[in-house]
Amino acid sequence: MDIDFFKKVNDTYGHQVGDLVIAEVSNRIRNTIRKTDVGVRWGGEEFVILLDGVINISDLNVKLEKLLKIISDKKIEDINVTISIGAFLSSNSIMLSEAFKYADDALYQSKMAGRNKYTIFTDEKLK
Repeated sequence: MDIDFFKKVNDTYGHQVGDLVIAEVSNRIRNTIRKTDVGVRWGGEEFVILLDGVINISDLNVKLEKLLKIISDKKIEDINVTISIGAFLSSNSIMLSEAFKYADDALYQSKMAGRNKYTIFTDEKLK
């Protein structure tokens, strides 16, 4: 996932405010995911969450919708902030790098669809 139009935040409000936005997005993510999930800042304004255990598409939809809402519902530093999310769900064992590529492709699709959205790719959709 990444913060939508983050460069505009930095350019308009400065890097100090941009850092505060990243910190608050991080806090909201951390407070939304389970203790057994892994959430990390991947770089710049990008984040990765690895969900622990088996999850189905219905549960994933609920989790991603909750993440979108938790970020966009309350302003950060008086700025409307949204995120776009790409997710990959597979019932097969695959290389982590391959899963990241699929999730990144899904993220790109979320951005092309207007941002503040999530897209889920599954191994069934890739066939």
